[in-house]
Amino acid sequence: MDVENPMPQPPKYLILHYLHRDAGNYKNYGEVTFLNDIGLTIEQFEVYLGPYLQDYAYFYPTQWHVPSLDNDEGHVYGAEAWHEYLRIEGADELEVEEIFLLGIFLLEIGSQANAPGQRRET
Repeated sequence: MDVENPMPQPPKYLILHYLHRDAGNYKNYGEVTFLNDIGLTIEQFEVYLGPYLQDYAYFYPTQWHVPSLDNDEGHVYGAEAWHEYLRIEGADELEVEEIFLLGIFLLEIGSQANAPGQRRET
């Protein structure tokens, strides 16, 4: 290991920041906090998420099992609205009401990879 550039220590928590834009470009921001129970660095988590993002930015919250930020119920044909990935942030101390397990989240989105309607960039 390089003493001058040691490997980054994985943060205790990883925070997924995302948003929903409506047709008028109104933005509703949200975040989900994960207990980093499998010890990923921010960079490793970002690499893992890449294939599950449409055009490197968009996802459906139901497929990722995260709360929807869309307040509009009137979608055409009941289609779910895209949400936009913003960034991942690490933290070692937090005060939040709800924390998800990162390992379970990764398994859940991974199981959606071959689900009908799931499109992945190749």
